[in-house]
Amino acid sequence: MVKINIHCNFNNNHITFENYWLDKLFFHNTTLVDNINVTESIRSYNGINFHIKWGNRIIPEQNSLNILPYGFNNVNEFVKVEQYPNTTWIPVVITGEKIFKFDKEPHLSSHLKLEDYSQFFKKHEIYSDNVNIKETLTYKNNFLLTNTYFGWMHKLNMRLMYEFNNIYRKLKFNKKIGYFIYRRTDFRYKLANYLNEIDDIFVSQYIDPNYKEFIPMENIHQNKLHSNNDFNDLLNTKFFITNNVYWSNLLDIYFRGLLESEMYLIDETYSEFENNFTIMNLSEKTYLPILAKIPFLSTHSYPLECISKILDVELHPFYSEIKKVQGNPKLISEFIKIFLSNYTTNLKLCNDYVTLIHNKYINIIKNENSLLDKIL
Repeated sequence: MVKINIHCNFNNNHITFENYWLDKLFFHNTTLVDNINVTESIRSYNGINFHIKWGNRIIPEQNSLNILPYGFNNVNEFVKVEQYPNTTWIPVVITGEKIFKFDKEPHLSSHLKLEDYSQFFKKHEIYSDNVNIKETLTYKNNFLLTNTYFGWMHKLNMRLMYEFNNIYRKLKFNKKIGYFIYRRTDFRYKLANYLNEIDDIFVSQYIDPNYKEFIPMENIHQNKLHSNNDFNDLLNTKFFITNNVYWSNLLDIYFRGLLESEMYLIDETYSEFENNFTIMNLSEKTYLPILAKIPFLSTHSYPLECISKILDVELHPFYSEIKKVQGNPKLISEFIKIFLSNYTTNLKLCNDYVTLIHNKYINIIKNENSLLDKIL
């Protein structure tokens, strides 16, 4: 029987919400064979039985697979495990953020400073929510599709995106394409103003007075979730902030944004750069239209490249056009004008594509476990 140790904080005395989440993150789509105690169980996956043991110690057991999660616990310094050179370590890094940074890329923030653990990562493969767009010999990275989904479930309750399709397909829309802004950047400011001049595009901005990144822009539709009136205040009330999930943001996108337009414009975290990337993460901005089966365009090519890689499907039908204009607000707006000039035909191409990737993505989420497929 395969032994799997999870070196992670896990409450030994009683079941907690965090325990349920971590168990679901690592061992979804498995069958419980024997529930030994709170920290130990035997499960089965694809006909293979394995013994799971949780614990917050760093001492590995012999003849076992030792999963070392980063970001969930106080055992997050990979350098500590170097004293066990003959151990099979499986570092899992699921943070919802970009964790890799390469010299030829722009100076982007990265959640995990690989230079601090360079010797460790030369010896051990990484299992993460970052996608290999191009192969790199520097680090061996394994993308975990299903585990990434359950990580986002905990962070932003992405299952609601799937349920939203039941609403979306019954709607009649006021506009053809929607562009929704949260964190304000110079790139988004320029693009929003260009797109706001096009009649068939709905541009809206989420307003939060507590952060400079959410300062209102002139002439852009504003979604104000804060108010001095208690009934209207969705930003500062505890009833919309539970389990670290900010329901006010979800209310904004589902009930004030997506209802307005037939298509969705993905504007990922690093879309402001003209650069091409080697390894990248996808955020809720990309997973939303996939789960909700909403036809989409993108302001950068890297989300489309990631989708193609993780699902082993062809590139988006307008990938080439998007790659030529990425990082340039003016050129992006000009491309969208051309797209709208033949909207009915182009919409069908995007609908066919999102149906393809939605069906494949959901089938994988329902039936597979990416981490176990790679390590067992």
